[in-house]
Amino acid sequence: MTKTINGLTVTTSAAAGDFLPIWRASNGDTRKITKANFMGGVLTGAGTIATGGFTLTVGANSSISGNISGSGTIATAGFTGTLPATGTLVTTAASQTLTSKKIDSIGMNYVSMSNTQIAALTGWTSLNNGFLVVHDLSNGYIGTFQMRGAANVTNEISDPSTKFSHTAGTGTSINVYYLGGTGYVIQNNSGGTIFVGVHAIGT
Repeated sequence: MTKTINGLTVTTSAAAGDFLPIWRASNGDTRKITKANFMGGVLTGAGTIATGGFTLTVGANSSISGNISGSGTIATAGFTGTLPATGTLVTTAASQTLTSKKIDSIGMNYVSMSNTQIAALTGWTSLNNGFLVVHDLSNGYIGTFQMRGAANVTNEISDPSTKFSHTAGTGTSINVYYLGGTGYVIQNNSGGTIFVGVHAIGT
């Protein structure tokens, strides 16, 4: 018996193998397609898209991987945004602009230094021009410095515990300076062995 659309039983879900009618305009005939094949031809990959009643716009040349949830609008304008499986993307209510800026390198390393030991910073990082954070993890002290590249000079930016300096040989201090013939170095004159973290950002 033939039924109209209004005469069909309402359902709120469809299994992967359930069929949908489809009119093939190129051939002028009606065929059936499974939900899995239909959805696979429209949306690819795994994950969940939950727009919460808001708008999701993806350009013709773009792809989305993973899960999208919550409210808001995503408009990629034909570009691709990729987050790792455990990543989170949070945007603010205000309009933001991301330009093509970059940090050439970030170095983060740790080492144990005996008292009076001098070590070249090249042992931790290849950077010699940028921002340096030195962390005395044994005592909880942090100092920040500027390395001035070919000027062969360091500037101390912050030392809230007065445990650092940018002058060679300063007593009871961790000193960061330029040593001729070696390059930028760190000197442990703290009075004991310390575990030091060096974090460098720059070029």
